[in-house]
Amino acid sequence: MLLNKILLWLLNSPTLLALQDFLATPVLKRLPSKRYEKIRFKKNILFKIFGFGASTLAIRHLARKDMDLSLRYACEIVSNQGYIFYSQNWKAYLLYVGLIHAYKKNYAQSSLWLAAGITKQKSRLHNLTMIQSYPDDFAQWRNNNIEVITTAEGWHSLLTEADKNEENRELLLIYIAVFVFSLQLKELVATFFDVSEIKHHSDWKKMIVYRDRNLSSSKYSEELSNEEIWHGSYSDTSQKLAVNVLNLTFQTSQKKQTQLEDNISALSKTGDYPHVKHKLFPLIMKAFSMLNKKQYTEAVSLLKDTLTSNADIINSVKASAGPTKIFLAGFGWSGSSAVHDALRCYPHTKDMPGVGNLPFLNIGADSEPMLHQGPGSLHDLVSELNENQYIQGKILKCFFKNYVLLMPSYTYKEYKAVHANKNIIDVIGFDNFYLLICEFIYQYASALHKGTLTQALSAIESFQENIVNMMFDDTDIVFFNNSIFAHRAKILNNIRGQSYYIVVNRKMSDQFCDQMRSNKFFNARFLEFYLVKLSRVIAYKLAKRYSTNKGVEFIDIMFESWIKDQNLREAIAIKICKKYDKSVESTYFDPDKSARNINIPRDQLGKFDKTCLNIFEYLGLSI
Repeated sequence: MLLNKILLWLLNSPTLLALQDFLATPVLKRLPSKRYEKIRFKKNILFKIFGFGASTLAIRHLARKDMDLSLRYACEIVSNQGYIFYSQNWKAYLLYVGLIHAYKKNYAQSSLWLAAGITKQKSRLHNLTMIQSYPDDFAQWRNNNIEVITTAEGWHSLLTEADKNEENRELLLIYIAVFVFSLQLKELVATFFDVSEIKHHSDWKKMIVYRDRNLSSSKYSEELSNEEIWHGSYSDTSQKLAVNVLNLTFQTSQKKQTQLEDNISALSKTGDYPHVKHKLFPLIMKAFSMLNKKQYTEAVSLLKDTLTSNADIINSVKASAGPTKIFLAGFGWSGSSAVHDALRCYPHTKDMPGVGNLPFLNIGADSEPMLHQGPGSLHDLVSELNENQYIQGKILKCFFKNYVLLMPSYTYKEYKAVHANKNIIDVIGFDNFYLLICEFIYQYASALHKGTLTQALSAIESFQENIVNMMFDDTDIVFFNNSIFAHRAKILNNIRGQSYYIVVNRKMSDQFCDQMRSNKFFNARFLEFYLVKLSRVIAYKLAKRYSTNKGVEFIDIMFESWIKDQNLREAIAIKICKKYDKSVESTYFDPDKSARNINIPRDQLGKFDKTCLNIFEYLGLSI
């Protein structure tokens, strides 16, 4: 991911940003205001190439309470449809400009921008706001106005009607901010809340800003008050209580203990979080609070009796050799599911559960486990430990949220992680799941108390291994479908037991076209897609070359070869499943049907994307 890191550094280079601000701001200030009232798509080649700091400058000038200048930068991003290396999020700025116009009561201008922003990403916004667990009141408002908000006339009617009452007007601004926030302009929204004069709906503002843990500078980072919880306008009281429990658990002050206990008691009575009544929940919560304060000895003492009384269960899981693991990976719509379909009906083959059959996911995403690379996963814990020699509060908080408290999701990845964890719990039960978390905390705290990083790493590796071993027999062959992406193959160094890592690649044009037609969250141009895939291929090859795990065997497959070559399928089936049976293979896999996904027509591609793709293929730059 070196290329991504370089681009990220360029985007945030203080010198480069200062230079852009010095050169561009005086020009933007002198341009006529009419230029920014209506939507225009007229590319400026200099801005297209060198304007990659515009998004950051839009935030900085907003923080200085210069909304007009922030709006102008956002308009230029829209006008140029982003900049040359990163254009996928320019549509989100349509809604941001509409939000600023609406706040300034320029309703005629706001309506134009909001309608265009919704129309260009209607289904994407619907999916994102559903996944991000906003209250039913917001979902109902969105659904009731699903057609209204795609027209300028509809928005103008909503805005002028809401203007009759200040609370209604501010709530409508909040709803618009939700759309902007869900499209990843999180810091812009948080900054807008900081500088705007919105007197009502403080609970709404806090609950939105809480969704990005990196926005700690916001003044909305304190806990919600009782007034905000019980009498605020954010209608999901259970979620507000859960947010307070999450934040108060990681408070270093003892003064908040009474408030925490009151919130847990209230949350347990709502019925939405029955697991907070579990006998191990208070222990785990206290243990995480101790870990956050680096009170490792205290955490060990707290959990010792529980683990001693359940030693038979823990020792039995640890003594298990574990199943054979088959990790299937690709580069995003590259065809790994075809390999899974051909192999998953052989004897002893089973699937590690993912999210399950839930809406708002792409095809195949419902089967993706999140134990190894989801929020608070093995990848996060290991990376944090290697970087800082302990797990910082931010990652502990993420783990607690998604594995212990099981809160509603704030992001697409959290949506998958929380539901995948619930499906694990359906198999092994809360008693065992929470017990394994206690064992993880105990071993991790013991290691750091002794100052042994190797043992701390072992505690992390054992946690995910213990879950798998408790779920499956040693004779099982377990598929982990997209559990570890190819560009994160370094995670394999922390996987135990016999494993196969199958990476499926695909013809570049088919991969891009398939994402365009099937990926609900895909919003990239071909150049961006190519650069991202290139960085991922490089990352995978480096991880494979320098892998230190002798228990993992790497297998590279081209999607087209897998579909057309029965001999290849036979060889892989014999290696992994010990036999090849065409009738078993055909249970879910039809090579003739899959062949339709080879040489996908490019009719749906825009002229620029189609031209770039043809040039890259002509030059032999396919990856």
